[in-house]
Amino acid sequence: MNPFTIMKKTNRIPFRFSDGINYFASDAYVPEIHLIIHFESKIEVPRLQKALRLLLDTEPVLGCRFVENLWKAFWEPIPENELDKAKLLERKSGSLPEQEEALNKFYGESIDGLSGPQLKAMLFSRQSGDRLVLKINHLVCDAGGFKEVLYRLSSIYTKLASDPDFRPEVRNGSRSLGQVYRNFTPFARLGIFHRGLKELFRAANPSQSQQYPAVKERQGPVYFQFKHFSRDRSAQVMDYARQHDATLNDVVVTAVFRAIARQAGWEVNKAGAMRINGTVDLRRYLPSGKADALCMLSGVYSVVMEDSVDDRFEDTLLKIRLKINEQKENYFGLGIMLVLYCMLSPYPFFIKKRAVKKQWRDNLDKGRVPPGMTNLGRIDHKKTGFGGAGVQSAYMAAPACCPPWFSCGLSEFSGTLTLSTGFYPSSIPAGQIKDFFKLVDEELPGK
Repeated sequence: MNPFTIMKKTNRIPFRFSDGINYFASDAYVPEIHLIIHFESKIEVPRLQKALRLLLDTEPVLGCRFVENLWKAFWEPIPENELDKAKLLERKSGSLPEQEEALNKFYGESIDGLSGPQLKAMLFSRQSGDRLVLKINHLVCDAGGFKEVLYRLSSIYTKLASDPDFRPEVRNGSRSLGQVYRNFTPFARLGIFHRGLKELFRAANPSQSQQYPAVKERQGPVYFQFKHFSRDRSAQVMDYARQHDATLNDVVVTAVFRAIARQAGWEVNKAGAMRINGTVDLRRYLPSGKADALCMLSGVYSVVMEDSVDDRFEDTLLKIRLKINEQKENYFGLGIMLVLYCMLSPYPFFIKKRAVKKQWRDNLDKGRVPPGMTNLGRIDHKKTGFGGAGVQSAYMAAPACCPPWFSCGLSEFSGTLTLSTGFYPSSIPAGQIKDFFKLVDEELPGK
């Protein structure tokens, strides 16, 4: 028997606090992340199927089903014979309209976390090069973890070409946020906790803020739209950020803020302040920059704008950059997660589930969930070789939000930027999203 199989199936995998944060919010969004890869050539289907199957062994939580009970949830390994029969990869050929229809259907089909596995893929066969779409359950990881999954899939696929019996190393390390916080002294953790209290107050005040214009209807499957920026256009935006001592995230958050304000007709005296939430990859605090196992290591931050929209983009950028930089000076992204952990960890699973889900529902009903802009990060083209298949483009899609919540995601690959958003057409017309992306492009400097 294979030794890594023995290691994989010995114990249940604990359901971590970070898993719960995503699960408890599942009434507010669809907890799935998508990753799309366009290849320059054809992919060998049997080898890809085998690589996907081995991926479930090297990242054990992917080969589990989610089990919840009153007191404590956990991830239960799926028996090997069931994993071997699991349909991890769907294939679609045919005309481009037929493939697009199949892709939209795939976007709308959610992973059943209670049955598992926690990963699905669809391969589209095209003369110009195949397209692979990966879908992962957000409970098991964030965008940073998903990129690690992509790199491992590429590595396994590549190595299987020369060694069909190749077996990857299993990652059985910690999935806990503790791997981040243990790098700080007890005194520093007190400072992080104090900072978290301030950040929670900032995130909750004002309790009402400008919402993205949407109807509170959640009907039909979700739909995704993307805005791809050319290499030259992306370079203009990144050059502008460097020239203004800002990050790419600062510039895009500013453009998104101004675009929402324009589309919503934001007026401070009527709608109050506008707040935008974002995420922070906490792997920045790990010595190696990598987690011990596949998990979610994300924190949150919030930017509140009390003033009207400035006439000049650079004036708004300056305000947002200063607000974000002030948070970066003191444990950026760490505070809120630590406070929530301390507040919720003493209680059994069913109480945490009931309380947090109710809070999310109330906030949605009362318009207290501000728009979001998630920086999904850069996909490393050097780690996505797939055995010489060649990758033309790659981008990610942040989870789709339930109305009236709205969020978009930013990803980068080989010097090109992509904005994405998932939504319900019953709540937001597709044309409105297209107009929103056009406004973001207009706001971004360099044109």
